[in-house]
Amino acid sequence: MSIRSQWMRTTLIFAMSSISMASTAVTLDQEVQATLCSHPLILAAIHQEQSTRHAVSVARGAYYPQVSIAAGGGRERSSNPAVRALGEPSISLTRGELSANLRQIIFDGGEVFGRVDQRKYENASSRFDLASIRQKVILSTCEAYMNVIRQRRLVRISKDNVSAHEVTLRKVSARVRGGAGRRVERLLG
Repeated sequence: MSIRSQWMRTTLIFAMSSISMASTAVTLDQEVQATLCSHPLILAAIHQEQSTRHAVSVARGAYYPQVSIAAGGGRERSSNPAVRALGEPSISLTRGELSANLRQIIFDGGEVFGRVDQRKYENASSRFDLASIRQKVILSTCEAYMNVIRQRRLVRISKDNVSAHEVTLRKVSARVRGGAGRRVERLLG
């Protein structure tokens, strides 16, 4: 199973198990998606995976022939004994040069093959790191989301509890003001 399909499956599981409250403006799926798009660890792991993928292409480049072309030119002034023998103090020369080299590795003892394999394994490792980081971030996001929901419920229950206690306090205060109380309190008072 590929990393992408594992990631999609994990995302769907969390999306299906999300709890949506009427007071919650953002669903769990939306929060997970936003986190996956913006979390710095995930972004760094994505760039690392892209870098190792490009390193495989660079290593494969050693299989191909290398062509080097160099060109140069310019003017130079020369003053040496041969020029002075001609009766001139110096002479102006125009020079030009061009070279081309073609190189192809015929046999290197498997060095290029080993380098390409190494880069492939590094790329596979970075893909697994990316998948691992994504799963950890998804889990962390879900835990935080559930904690927020739990805390909101606790706040709502606490407010209901305070309201119930205020109602009870008003009723008891009204009875006390009306002269009602326990018989013991009347005997001791």
